[in-house]
Amino acid sequence: KFINKSDVSAINKIKTIVEQYDCIQLFSNDAALLYLLKKKNCTKYYFIWSVGSSNNQKKLVNGLKKTKLIISKGPLFDYDFAISKKLPIVNSYIDQNFYIDQKIHDWEILKIKNQ
Repeated sequence: KFINKSDVSAINKIKTIVEQYDCIQLFSNDAALLYLLKKKNCTKYYFIWSVGSSNNQKKLVNGLKKTKLIISKGPLFDYDFAISKKLPIVNSYIDQNFYIDQKIHDWEILKIKNQ
């Protein structure tokens, strides 16, 4: 009732992709995805909006070293800066170590390179 049909369709497609992973990492403000996909986050940073500091970004990057799948982007939110600009250390690590495997509606499914 609370999610539009387009997002339901996207979530159902993403579910089939993430089912083989123990955890996923969000690089998105869509923290509800974890609940909707019935997956745990790979790091303690499930609500990316709150990461902020350089120290926390470095901790998140360290946690990403064990991560194989990231869900990025999603519906745009006008209330905040782009995550890629807000978290440049994390964004740089993701750009260097992950590739876009699929785009599903507004989301990007990123997989780790060389595995």
